[in-house]
Amino acid sequence: MAPAVLILVATGACSSGSDPAATAAPTTAGPSAPSTTSTTVAPLTGDPLVITEQGVSSFPDPFDPIATLGGYGVVLQNPNAEVMATGVRVVTRVLDANGTELLKDSALVNAILPGQRMAVGRTLIEPIDDPTQLDVTIEVSEWLAPASADGRLEAMDAVTEPVADGGSVTSFTVRSTWPEEEEGVDATAVYRAADGRILGAESTSI
Repeated sequence: MAPAVLILVATGACSSGSDPAATAAPTTAGPSAPSTTSTTVAPLTGDPLVITEQGVSSFPDPFDPIATLGGYGVVLQNPNAEVMATGVRVVTRVLDANGTELLKDSALVNAILPGQRMAVGRTLIEPIDDPTQLDVTIEVSEWLAPASADGRLEAMDAVTEPVADGGSVTSFTVRSTWPEEEEGVDATAVYRAADGRILGAESTSI
């Protein structure tokens, strides 16, 4: 198995919102009160997220030779230069060669920053037979302007090693250029075969 590729996105300070100190201007009752008008600001919009890579695999259970495990991974990219996608719901259907649904999985990504990538996926402990393809549906709850145009997170020195009781563990270091300490950072490791095919993915929050 090739080294895992770490994909990260900040989900704390990257969100934008209204100024909590702002208050409505006072009005005066009576015929001399000035007229007021309200304006509606159109919500931000963005081009749809792009699926840049996807993959699915199956393999024998190392503890039960007659059982089968599997995994899948989907890499998404935000093609927009100025807005981030928030509340991203990704529904993935694992299919066989005939298009029959073997399993349906759902994941929620807090945010994908402008121009950045994020991935979803997991190890499938449910029994699946001969998965060959994925059908992916993506829904974005809201498009927002990030609080910082320069803040980035970079995963470095990713190392994947086997563990004694089976499976493997991935360790890595994160470097942040955000102006403040960040909370709620999603990190997803995408696992590949030697030829680059995606075998699966696992996520955590730091």
